[in-house]
Amino acid sequence: MTGGPGGRRESRAWFSTAARAAAESGDDQLHAWGLARKAMVPLNYGGATTIGKATTLRASGFATTKQLG
Repeated sequence: MTGGPGGRRESRAWFSTAARAAAESGDDQLHAWGLARKAMVPLNYGGATTIGKATTLRASGFATTKQLG
């Protein structure tokens, strides 16, 4: 990940792409990983934690629903 606001956007975009590709391929574990990593971007950059919290809840709910091992 690169520093600054551009890096934050780029990181979120990469993790969104990873999560979307995993979802389309049916890889539930990788999908949850992508969502979780996207949720961590604000923590890494000191950004808005509400975005991270919302994404974390989504990833957590997805993992719980799918009962990943």
